Amino acid sequence: MVILERLFAAWENVAFGDMASVKVPIPAATVQALQDGYIQVWLIPAGQEPFPWIREEAFVQAFLQNYRLEERTTHFDVWTYKPKM
Repeated sequence: MVILERLFAAWENVAFGDMASVKVPIPAATVQALQDGYIQVWLIPAGQEPFPWIREEAFVQAFLQNYRLEERTTHFDVWTYKPKM
């Protein structure tokens, strides 16, 4: 769950895991949301790969192409959206 500047968005990792276990692809709208920067800032546990439970290449590439590691704190890596030029 991400809470940022009064924006509440739930990206349920259990649901993603369930989808993967029965081979249901992540919806295209979810990948598009990453590409569009629907969530501007992600807090990922410090030093960990973002979304290690997601193996879908489209999701992983959308995240890595559209977000950058901005800052590392004691507990979290702060990934921010890279606006399109």
